[in-house]
Amino acid sequence: MPLVAMEHYMLADDLPDYPMTFFLRLILEGQLRRREFERALARTLAKHPLLSATVEPLRGRWRNWVWGEAPPAAIYWNDGGEPEQRYLDLTQESGLRIKVDIAGDTT
Repeated sequence: MPLVAMEHYMLADDLPDYPMTFFLRLILEGQLRRREFERALARTLAKHPLLSATVEPLRGRWRNWVWGEAPPAAIYWNDGGEPEQRYLDLTQESGLRIKVDIAGDTT
């Protein structure tokens, strides 16, 4: 599936020193159950291919989204260390990384 103009712009302006990334922080009451969350995430990714899609390397003038070739989205649990703080290469992995911290009655 071809990238739209805004996606081309975001990729063109995406640099390791100035990445075009953002994060979303949610604070939830209660403890997230790991197995159920991972199952729900797998079902969600299966229903929305762009959440696990990559961008094919540039060939000619346009780029395309491709799916089915990326490793699964990375989930970092507070018992599993910190997420890698490295540049996100959308030609090699999907753009979804998840970090879950559980502390007391809050996730």
